[in-house]
Amino acid sequence: LLGAALSFAARTVQEEPVRKAVIEAVGETKDKALSGVLRPFLAQPDKRVLPPLLKPALEAAGKLADEELVGPLMTIVKDSKHTEAAALALRAFAGYGASKKARNGIIRDLIGTVSKDQPGVGKRWEKDGDSGPYETARTRTGEETQTRYQALSSALVPTLNAMTGQNCGSAEDWFALFERYKSSPGDLFAK
Repeated sequence: LLGAALSFAARTVQEEPVRKAVIEAVGETKDKALSGVLRPFLAQPDKRVLPPLLKPALEAAGKLADEELVGPLMTIVKDSKHTEAAALALRAFAGYGASKKARNGIIRDLIGTVSKDQPGVGKRWEKDGDSGPYETARTRTGEETQTRYQALSSALVPTLNAMTGQNCGSAEDWFALFERYKSSPGDLFAK
């Protein structure tokens, strides 16, 4: 009955404070059957702006830890140009360690998206006629990429530590650990 009431309120009420309260209540229930209530709020039409209800929706999604929400959360982590939104979405994965179906993919995707923004990892490419492009130098990545890396790497460590039971101290430690276990990422989990 509570789930039906929350679902109805989320669809019909337009006042932002009420919708926020509904989103927070959905998270507090920890009822995965209510994840559909959160889906409309886990969208970011303008990738540079944090919509007012996205933050509570991300927090609620983290509490539900429903596999159905992995896609929308990962889209925000990968595509958002608003570093706070991306970091909040990344942190929402902390409770997904028990999800044996999704957790290996989550770790792979999070490490992939954070490591690609690692400062100084960019490469400059030149075209060489028929042989195709070749790497000419490593380049410094831009300020936006560095800011994104800083925000996401600081969220990555506690998130993956909470998911797995590991105790890594930095994003670079996680990259190295994942490299060792990438053929069997399930072995990273203590549970």
